[in-house]
Amino acid sequence: MPCGTDTAASPVEMILQAYGACLTIGYAMNAAVRGINLDDIQVELEGEIDLPGTTLFFR
Repeated sequence: MPCGTDTAASPVEMILQAYGACLTIGYAMNAAVRGINLDDIQVELEGEIDLPGTTLFFR
């Protein structure tokens, strides 16, 4: 990002963190409903923002 001091999460990082948390909760709840025991869930997300525009792309 061209601005800031990198002392806190950027808006894009916050969106990715929220999205990752939502996915993780969904996976855990679906596993519980199906009687599947999970020891660990890891979600890794990457994102890019189009600074001149307003579109956020997830991979």
